[in-house]
Amino acid sequence: HAALLQQLTAMNARNVAFAAAAAVAAGVVYVMVHERRRKVKKEQQRRAEQPIPKEMLIEILQEASVEAARFAEQIGAWVAKMQGEHGLTEENAHVLRQQRFESKLDEVINGIRQRKGASEKMMDLAFRQHMEDKDVQAALGTIRRQIAPTLSGRGGASGSGSQPTAPGRVPPS
Repeated sequence: HAALLQQLTAMNARNVAFAAAAAVAAGVVYVMVHERRRKVKKEQQRRAEQPIPKEMLIEILQEASVEAARFAEQIGAWVAKMQGEHGLTEENAHVLRQQRFESKLDEVINGIRQRKGASEKMMDLAFRQHMEDKDVQAALGTIRRQIAPTLSGRGGASGSGSQPTAPGRVPPS
């Protein structure tokens, strides 16, 4: 009995030691994984505080101008239909056109931004940083020229503002 008892005690001690080693290893892995996650999250937050590159801002604006031209026509046709059906005044039709367009443009820009991995804050920072840049102004001008006739409802641009009200938005006419 004594030998068997001694053998069982030695096995229990090995099992306890093995379990303790496994627990320590699991704890180390847990700490390493969570430390890595914290570092990744911190880096993502740091990057979110940085503006996107000017080139990406211009790409987003160019893509938005293509989409804006497409949906501006649709919005113009819809507002003309509403104006005919509901007897909207020219002023009310213009306000409706502007509201629908700005909402749709925000939606389009958000989609493009997300596909490119840029947050709204990153784009806003880039826009502020590069607002006076001639290439950025050219991209904004393209959006204005493409949509002005449809938004004015009169077949021509009527706005005089040269700066957008917010990134990607066209100033009211």
